[in-house]
Amino acid sequence: MSDILKKPWKLLSSMKFGVALLLVMAVSSIAGTVIPQGREEAYYISAYGEGGNTVIGLFQLDRVFSSRWFVALVILLLLNLFFCSIMRIPSVLKEVRKVQEPGLKRGTEVRTQLDPEGTAKLFRELGFRKINRRNDEGGIWAWSERNRIGPLGSWLLHLGILVVIIAYYVGRTTGFETFVYGIPGTSHRILDTGYTLSILDFDIELRQDYTVNQYISDVRVDGPGGSSSKTGRIIVNDPMRVGGMSIYQSGTGWALNVQLEKAGKVISMKTLYQSEVYEEGDIALYYMSFYPDFTVVNGNPATLSPLPENPKYVYAVYYKGQMVMMDAAAPGEEIRYLEYTFRANDPTMFTYLQIVRDPALLWVSLGGALMVMGAMLAFFLQPKEIVTYASKGVTRVWGWSRRNQAIFIEDIRQAAKTISGGA
Repeated sequence: MSDILKKPWKLLSSMKFGVALLLVMAVSSIAGTVIPQGREEAYYISAYGEGGNTVIGLFQLDRVFSSRWFVALVILLLLNLFFCSIMRIPSVLKEVRKVQEPGLKRGTEVRTQLDPEGTAKLFRELGFRKINRRNDEGGIWAWSERNRIGPLGSWLLHLGILVVIIAYYVGRTTGFETFVYGIPGTSHRILDTGYTLSILDFDIELRQDYTVNQYISDVRVDGPGGSSSKTGRIIVNDPMRVGGMSIYQSGTGWALNVQLEKAGKVISMKTLYQSEVYEEGDIALYYMSFYPDFTVVNGNPATLSPLPENPKYVYAVYYKGQMVMMDAAAPGEEIRYLEYTFRANDPTMFTYLQIVRDPALLWVSLGGALMVMGAMLAFFLQPKEIVTYASKGVTRVWGWSRRNQAIFIEDIRQAAKTISGGA
């Protein structure tokens, strides 16, 4: 490798550089959490002033996670993880494949008075099962090792992080999350996928105390151009999967069929869902909330049960952009203002569905599994070696541990002391 490329390569493969990148990304993520993202410029001027808005616009702090500099940080982190992993592969494989040689006698020496049977007990006491032995002219060698696969842990952990980051960005780029809602009989296009979702039926199972046992949506999903059709039932924690999408039961509410009259003549009608606004020219009806069994508690509207025993809805009427009245009305009751009359009927429960397509979900799961496996190997399977040499009534023990060497040596001393009866 040329001298020109050595410095960039060394930087990109440096663990310190990776840690520095993570710290910068962590601080950036805090900024992206504290500063509301994706708002209009007028909001930032109002909240932070002209100067603050200039800084936010200059550093793209209103869209931190999609900004060019944050994407550049992510790419650098990916390269760092990739090169770190590549550079460590030879040394990791060498350590995993290494054949233990008793003559190396790595680690700290401990002298004991154990006989050959006591030495075998020492190995077993310390968790070493496979014992190798060799005689020479002066004495007997015995050695063993455990957790040789441990060094793979940190490498798998880095590989898992790399897979998760790449999968996350692929998912953000090619996947989506959207919501649809409607009463039975309505159909909805699912973004630009070509799929159409039709709501066939919706029901709520109640317990005897009127608490909800289950939400049930029966739907049909038709593929692009009628290429396919799938009918299924969606309940909480049991989504329907079709076309690479998962459709979840997310919520519910009440819809009303509303018609608007002007000077006694019906000019329009529509199905109005909770929190929606029915706007026609200068007049608008804001459907705020619905109470199936209406009552008033401490001056506030409430419901006695989820059953439509005494249904009422809270609304607000706007005229030329100004709120002119707010009250509660029963279905069928007229709401009049000037020459306009609103009338809402047929309260019907609607279903609220979440649709998610995440093509990277499998890869994220794989990356997560690699991270868990790597962490377990790195923290719980630390390589250890033990070598003993018995000669002339003295057994010399050498213990080596990749981590916590002092603790391992103390374990050897205590085990030897127990086996020899305290001697």
